[in-house]
Amino acid sequence: MVMFRELRAKHYLNKALRLEKQGRIDEAIGACGKCLSFEMQYDWTSTAAHEKRASFYFRKNDFEKALKDAEPEKQFSMGFENGMIRAKIHLMNGEHDKVFAACMDAYRKMSSADLANQYNELRGIWAKVYENKGIAESDAKKIVDAFTYDLNRGQTEVEKYYAEKKKGYDAIYEKNQRDCDAGRGGWVRSN
Repeated sequence: MVMFRELRAKHYLNKALRLEKQGRIDEAIGACGKCLSFEMQYDWTSTAAHEKRASFYFRKNDFEKALKDAEPEKQFSMGFENGMIRAKIHLMNGEHDKVFAACMDAYRKMSSADLANQYNELRGIWAKVYENKGIAESDAKKIVDAFTYDLNRGQTEVEKYYAEKKKGYDAIYEKNQRDCDAGRGGWVRSN
């Protein structure tokens, strides 16, 4: 019985992907719903269905439904795209603390196959939060780079970098740049 449910769920997920390629987004949303109706909790198939449906709703500007599907507690292993969807919606709503949390989720799920592009997308969204606080874009990106170099730092630590400007995050950014150039860095250099 479990095997049957798994096979049917995967069938509808594959159908959703085929419909997406054909541009039939409404039908793809329906196929994701059928996939999820098999209640395969904590399974990669249901996670993928939530992820795809969130991206479909986001494309249709139905942000409330997109956010509901993109919630990390719904998923076995949330992907990068869902973290970014949540971050973009929270940014539009002015919920900056939630943007930070969503970006952290996305950061943890970056794919080595597309690391540079994903990192640039992430730092662009995150930097907008700091720009909204009146920080220049170039400084905001340095804050993000300084933070993401070490995931163990907390948000208050990032704020300290801003408070100490040249002495704080600029110095860390420069050290990270040197480490990256020497092959010791933990983040992708983007020019």
